[in-house]
Amino acid sequence: MTQVKDLLLHDHNTVLPDYGRIQPLSDALGDLYREFNTLKERLSELTARFDGVEAFVDDVRSGKKPAPPRLEPRPLGSRPGEAAGRPAGRRRVVVRRIIRPAGQE
Repeated sequence: MTQVKDLLLHDHNTVLPDYGRIQPLSDALGDLYREFNTLKERLSELTARFDGVEAFVDDVRSGKKPAPPRLEPRPLGSRPGEAAGRPAGRRRVVVRRIIRPAGQE
């Protein structure tokens, strides 16, 4: 009985070979579960993106004039240049020369 007890405590793989596979299987199942949840989130993002496309296709198929695309509102205080990586304090200045015909002032 003592030998079986020592085997179970110190070398359980010889008595119960499947016991050693429990932790790797558990880890693999956890990874699979996380990947599945990530795929579900991505699917919901793609579904939200294609809602507008689906409405556009439905309008075209029914012969209606499609509605103009809706732009996402910008947060208050943001400028388009800030998203492109330019610092918030710098502004771009464009200088244009206006050529006027002779005789007009």
